[in-house]
Amino acid sequence: MKRRYTIFHVLIILIFSGCNKIPDEVNLVLKKAGKNRGELEKVINHYKNQKEKLKLKAAFFLIANMEEKYGVYFNEDAYYFKLLSKIDSLKLMNASEDQINNFIDEDWNKFQLESKKNIPYKVLKDIEVITAKYLIENIDLAYKVWKEKPWAQHLSFDEFCEWILPYRLDNEPLQNWRTFMYNELKWLDDSMKNSSDPKKACTFVNDEIAKNYQFSHKLGMIPDLGGIDSWKHRSGLCENRYALITMAMRSVCIPTAIDYTIQFPRDAGNHSWTVLLDNDGKVKSFNGGEKKMVILYPNVCPIDTAVIEKITVAYRKQYAKNPDALEYHQPINNIPENLRIVYATIVSEQYNGTPQKNIDFTFHNKINSDYVYLFSFNYGLNLNAVAYAKVNNNRVTFNNIGRNAIYMIGTYNNKRIKLESKPFILPKIKGDEKFIKIDVNNTESVKLYRKFYVKFDMLPFVLNMIGASLQASNSKNFSEYHTLYTIDTNVNYYKEFEINCNQSYKYYRYMSSKKGDIRIADMALFYNNGKKTKLTGNVYGYISYKNTKDDCIFENTFDYDIRTNFNAPKGSWVAIDAGKPIKINSFKILARNHLNIVEPGDTYELFYFNNGWISLGKQVAKNHYIVYNGVPKGAILLLKDLTKGKEERIFRYVNGEQVWW
Repeated sequence: MKRRYTIFHVLIILIFSGCNKIPDEVNLVLKKAGKNRGELEKVINHYKNQKEKLKLKAAFFLIANMEEKYGVYFNEDAYYFKLLSKIDSLKLMNASEDQINNFIDEDWNKFQLESKKNIPYKVLKDIEVITAKYLIENIDLAYKVWKEKPWAQHLSFDEFCEWILPYRLDNEPLQNWRTFMYNELKWLDDSMKNSSDPKKACTFVNDEIAKNYQFSHKLGMIPDLGGIDSWKHRSGLCENRYALITMAMRSVCIPTAIDYTIQFPRDAGNHSWTVLLDNDGKVKSFNGGEKKMVILYPNVCPIDTAVIEKITVAYRKQYAKNPDALEYHQPINNIPENLRIVYATIVSEQYNGTPQKNIDFTFHNKINSDYVYLFSFNYGLNLNAVAYAKVNNNRVTFNNIGRNAIYMIGTYNNKRIKLESKPFILPKIKGDEKFIKIDVNNTESVKLYRKFYVKFDMLPFVLNMIGASLQASNSKNFSEYHTLYTIDTNVNYYKEFEINCNQSYKYYRYMSSKKGDIRIADMALFYNNGKKTKLTGNVYGYISYKNTKDDCIFENTFDYDIRTNFNAPKGSWVAIDAGKPIKINSFKILARNHLNIVEPGDTYELFYFNNGWISLGKQVAKNHYIVYNGVPKGAILLLKDLTKGKEERIFRYVNGEQVWW
């Protein structure tokens, strides 16, 4: 008897045959997998046989975008893991952040001296080593939590593929982190009490990881860790923390990703942060792993939220290839290295809480390039490409560019930048870009104290100094005293204050402000002994209470070494016994800092920017400031320390002050 097919049966057959057809992009990866092709085909056949249509599509998604994925693998006994284990022990002993940082410095320096070769590692491409078992377990568990968790029901399949499914984030070693973290976070269901709020779930997981995560800026040598190692050790830079947070969130289907900016508007360098795809369809940013994270910031970068113009252009890391990536449209030599980004996409339009503007520009000369770039100033003399745009009829538009920055437009070829515009300022709130005009015939004298601004983590030390005072007494315990000076301004360099005092005293002390701790790098008192003379004597003090963050070494205040600090809680003071009554007439003081002030004995070189950097000459500093004459007014300037250090940032000289950009 002949079998009869209805239209319905035919449609079903066509649908399943269409689903089972291997996409061309997957076939291309299979051909490049070499001996490991069989493992990838096992995954495809597994889901074909199971008739799991969506899981098969998920497998296709992972394999199609796997070609360039790789991991960096170190032996289990590599130095990094030994260092992290030692830090784990220090954490159990409640060591302070400073104690841990000092240990890392000592241990790393010792290792570098003793080690005669680099730490060996292997780079393994995923398509050549990944197993069918690993991929199937990853897909099955990701799919399971997507279907089960009430806080994930707003996700479409495409969103699931990007925000939950990926088995890796960067170049970390492959580990079965998803199963491991899923088991570690089983308590989440009870804590959520059937809530469908992704923000609530995100906060629970974030707080669990943040409570014993050890951030240290000294751990820049730590490579990308596998998920299980990252969970076990919980120490590293912000980027290590964000990777752990993202993997942990995804293991229980909290849709999380990592966004970043290549360049801050008025800052050197870059940063990343974590984002959540909320059930209202909007992306909410948060500083993953930060303690007491109770709110997800809408539409702004959560890094130092007091300054909201923290983004030039925002990017989002993704697993899938970006078809709009420059590498598909431009020769690789015509693309700046930091814009050779295949696995990321621009998401600046989602940050409408950050002041932005579209930049429209018409070129006066013919541009012999399909694409041009938006450049900003990075560390030192370096320019950083932060965005790109296609040229149409000698015009170009850059969309959603962060304000309050200095930009230039130019082309790029074989590591050479050709600027097609003068530097221009994009105002902070409103207004069009303003081009910076340099008049080399209109010059001025400048007095410079720093080569780099005071960083945000050092800024509290400067601010807490406001309200502190210099006091004098002829009683060692200061039962009676006279206040000679109260600091009422930012001390962001080694600043000197004149004292109008007609009386001699034997004892002088620095008394903390009422609101802030003491963080002093150095202090010096001066009197007239035929010439300006530093006061010397025995140093002592008073500590208001014990705090594990404070070393309370009084002698560090007057040791004339800016690399040692006196750290003490508010209410404390440090004093110097002059040995006999002496009348001082000035004092200098420097808050604890990152050592970017001008230092006597170092050689400096000042540059100004005029379609390139032009030197104004070299000088050896004789004091904690340096003076240059013949500096073009209004110019973009940069001071380099040729003796040591690498942190140097552009500034302009306005009303006798360095104004940082």
